[in-house]
Parts: sequence; C-alpha cells; structure tokens
Amino acid sequence: MGLVTERRDDLVRTTFAAMGTTVEVVVADGEAAEPARARHVPGDTGGERLPGGTGVERLLDEARRLVADWERRLSRFHPDSDISRINAAAGRWVPVHPGTMEVLRLAEDARRATGGWYHPGLGRAMRAAGYGVSFSELTPAPPLQRSGPTPWGEWPEPAPHSGDLALPVDRTAYELDERALRVKVVEGSEIDLGGIAKGWIVEQVASWLRGMGLRQFIVNAGGDMVCVGLCGERPWRVGIDDPFGGTAPALTLDVWDLALATSGTYRRRWQAGDGIVHHLMDPRTGRPAQTDVVSCTVLHERLVVAEVLAKVALLLGRDAGTAWLAGQPQRGWVMIAADGEVRHAWTGRKSG
Repeated sequence: MGLVTERRDDLVRTTFAAMGTTVEVVVADGEAAEPARARHVPGDTGGERLPGGTGVERLLDEARRLVADWERRLSRFHPDSDISRINAAAGRWVPVHPGTMEVLRLAEDARRATGGWYHPGLGRAMRAAGYGVSFSELTPAPPLQRSGPTPWGEWPEPAPHSGDLALPVDRTAYELDERALRVKVVEGSEIDLGGIAKGWIVEQVASWLRGMGLRQFIVNAGGDMVCVGLCGERPWRVGIDDPFGGTAPALTLDVWDLALATSGTYRRRWQAGDGIVHHLMDPRTGRPAQTDVVSCTVLHERLVVAEVLAKVALLLGRDAGTAWLAGQPQRGWVMIAADGEVRHAWTGRKSG
C-alpha cells in the first residue's frame, strides 16, 4: 500500500503499509490547519527542516518516512538492520544506533520486570515455527472460531528447559555496552523485538508530531496506538476487534491522551505442516503459547509498556492474567477468551 491521504469528517487521515501491518495517522482537521514550521526532523535526516506552509499532508508524509527509517533499523526482516547484524554476529560486539540501544534497554528492563515472561530473545523460536520470513509470505490460517473451555485449562508449569528452543527466562539474551553504543547477543539466542519495537516507533512519530505543534491526533499501527488529545471536542472512539471475525467491535472505548496495545493469537496465525501456529511464543518452551486468551488490550500512558503488559497477560491465561494485571501500572484492559467471554476493567489511576 502506498501513502493514502484523505480529508473526511473534519479529519485528515493517512494510511500506509509498514511493520507488517497498516499504519494510520489521523489528525483532527482544526488542529491540522496550522502545523508548526521549520522544526528539526528526528533520525538520520541530516538536519532537514520542513518547509513552512506545506500543511498537514507534508507532516504525514514525513511521518511515513520516519516509520520506514526506524523499521529498517529495528526489524529482523531487514538483512542490514541493527537487529539482523547483531543476530548474525553472536558472541561479538556490534555497534548500533542510539535508538536501537534505547529499545534494547527497554526490552531488557521488561524482561526483568516480568520475570522473563516477556523475552526479547525469541527470534530462533520464531524462525523454527516458520516465522523466519515476513508474515505476508506465510500461508494464513482460517479465521479463529469460538471454542469451549480450552483442553489445557489452567495449564501446569512446564520444566524450565522443556526443549531445545526454550530459554532460561532469568537470563538476558544480549549484553549492552551503552557508553560505547554496542551490543552482543548471547550464543544460542536471537533477538526479536516485535511489538515493543513497533510501539516505540509509534511513540517516536507521536512525539515528533507533538513537536510540530499538533495536539489532536492518533498514530495507529495495526491496533497499537497513541491517542493524543481529543478528536475535536470528543474522545477518540477506538473499537476493539472481534477476534472471531465479526464485523462489529467486541467493545468500543473512549480514549484520550493514552496509548493502547493489543496482543492476540487471532492475528498472526499460519499453517505449519498439518497444524496451525501463532506468533506469541512461551519463552519457557520456545513454542507457541497454550493459553485460553485470544486477545488482550491494555491502556497505559506509554505504548511500549502497554505492549508488554498485554502480551504477558495473554501468556498467563484468563484467570492468572487478570489477577496479574490488577497489580500492574495500567489504566484499563480488555481480555477476550477462546470461549468468547469478555472481561474488562478501568482503573482511572495514573500509571507509574
């Protein structure tokens, strides 16, 4: 998909393909009329300045370029990305961009904070499951169907190293030398930043748009989004996908000045041999997670935190996941189980 920009219903909307999904930037038209001029563009732009008077469309085109630039640094599907270079040099130090270092630090902090339930070293397990190429090159699985209670129920703890793809969850996948801006992946590990990188890129674009003077907009990458300000005089209306393929949202939220992320087994599912697998790996087994949750959405001030909380809650399962979320710094959540049950809660408190 190329860049598509349209004005409709007092909104300016741009969509484009990136990060394996559709990215959407929507600006409330009243805020779009007078973007700030002559601000520096982040990233490798050589100090380029945006020409004044070009309007919001020019800003949205620049936002697309920023997404593409960061994706080329952080995606394991780009052979020359920082992540691919690190993975190809196991046991050796590799110089990286400061932004890459920031995301790797966030990912390692998340691993420690979650006791390894979130783990950025699952690249090898992803490849073994067939996800060594872009999702568009895989054979998609049929739509998810509602089920009864899952056969494993509250499944037992597996052995710490149940299989050659399992990870010691209390061990990092890489070492960071933040002063020298270099990274070394541990032998036997491969980095896959996945959702946390996507969330971080969305945050960078949102921060840049704020710096350009916009105060009412959303940046949405496949349902993971930052909502800034209001949509005119009302909150942004955000629909939570029905994971079973229904056209109506499972739930609709009123959101402003928050981020939300959704983790789900219904999105990236593909045929692998005679079976169907998904992309959410259990770090204790190195296999697609067995969980009775098919979708979990979390709201937080920071999208990268929402990404981690949503993924871990899904991996934990319906009951353990809801109990765990209750003790986490979040502003609300929606969980949809394999049998169609929808649970949700709104804390109303500031996170962190």
